[in-house]
Amino acid sequence: MNQIKLPPHARCAAHTLSLICVTDIKSVSGKLHRSALAKSQGIWNKISPSTKASESVKEICGKALPHPIVTRWNSLWDYLVALLQQREHLVSICEVVQVVKFSEELQYISDYIECLRPIAVGLDRPQADECYFGELLPTIFAIMRQLKELKMQDTYKNCYDLLDALLAGLQKRFGYVLDLKPLDSDYFILATLSHPYFKLRWSDWLDPMNKHVHVNRMKELLVNKTLELQCIVTPEPGTQISKGDNKPTKSRDSLFSFKMAENNPETQSDKTRDKVTLECLKYLDDNETEITMLENYSYIKRVFMKYNTPLPSSAPVERLFSYAGMILSPKRRQLTDRTFEKLLLLKANRHIN
Repeated sequence: MNQIKLPPHARCAAHTLSLICVTDIKSVSGKLHRSALAKSQGIWNKISPSTKASESVKEICGKALPHPIVTRWNSLWDYLVALLQQREHLVSICEVVQVVKFSEELQYISDYIECLRPIAVGLDRPQADECYFGELLPTIFAIMRQLKELKMQDTYKNCYDLLDALLAGLQKRFGYVLDLKPLDSDYFILATLSHPYFKLRWSDWLDPMNKHVHVNRMKELLVNKTLELQCIVTPEPGTQISKGDNKPTKSRDSLFSFKMAENNPETQSDKTRDKVTLECLKYLDDNETEITMLENYSYIKRVFMKYNTPLPSSAPVERLFSYAGMILSPKRRQLTDRTFEKLLLLKANRHIN
């Protein structure tokens, strides 16, 4: 009897990336870093409790500043971006809210934003409603590649130590993925290979010295796991398929006896493996990138459905709790469990036509 098995536990990617930007850079957070963030936070601390200060800043900027949330690092990055966009109004803002004006901190904030941009952009994607687990591995590789490119530039001299800390933190927390360690990274690899948009396109970011070895191992892994899922339904033994008038005759059967070979389990196993291997290679060579292409690859579709079931981030789940709070208002406390569940699912899936 088949048993339902849950996917292996995986840490929330968004939370892990946030830890890199908060916890892993503490050792290199110098005086300039602390001063820049303190002055930026000071502006919000003045705006948040005061309607008068908030309206004054909104009048100066022409719009309200985004709210930095303690538990979401990327909200702080968004706030700093919005603050830097008001560079020409910062003096007026500081005077209105009565905080210390910025000096050399502005350049540091500008460098900080650019150095953290790869992670900030990479953070937004896993938290989206429609994000598959297979997007996580290419995202991590893309962040690592972009951070290394920033490190090679001479533009961000104030943030060299920051970039080193980010690279070290990424390696510490996602090293098993970046190194493509067998077993540890297999789930990530299969989810990515079965995603039509990625397949092996991201393999160009691998170390050229080991790229060929990794690619061959990943192809073999895809074939083996597809076989394990038993995607192919073979005809029952003895089933005959008629094709026109080309029917076997007794004389031909007596001369060419293939029944033993056709009923041999090893022969059937080889045929199955050949079919799966052929489809896997054909799929990887297909230039189509839309999810709908999986309808043409029934075996790969099964792999996609299994390994892209987990969510890369807990954000969509947390969103359900927020929706639940909106629905379960004080005037609707008498809702039955079934009605509440239906309302919650309707709210969460309202974007589906």
